[in-house]
Amino acid sequence: MAWNPLDSDLLSSSILINGPDVVAIWTLLLVSADKHGESYITVPFVASALQISKERVKAAFEILQAPDLDSRSKELEGRRIVKTDDETGWLIVSHANHPIPQTPWKSQRTKGPKGPKRPR
Repeated sequence: MAWNPLDSDLLSSSILINGPDVVAIWTLLLVSADKHGESYITVPFVASALQISKERVKAAFEILQAPDLDSRSKELEGRRIVKTDDETGWLIVSHANHPIPQTPWKSQRTKGPKGPKRPR
């Protein structure tokens, strides 16, 4: 299972102007990507998972593949995704710019002091 952190910069991303379908699909792509930045989610899967039409999913994928001149990333004219070489999935263009930690974040909670032992 891949573990992909979401960067808080998403909250100020130019992608937000594209509406909830695009944001939701972008998030699905990010969390489903493997260590190479490839995601193999499909239009039918996304439509079912988000309970939206396939046409809306296809439109969102088109937006994610299109140039975004307002994107902070200038790689490939700000495109978020491109088809994988075998055309069966999606490559997240900026994935290499956001290395994944070796181990997932662990809780910073500390255990409180232990109380007195109870007699048995």
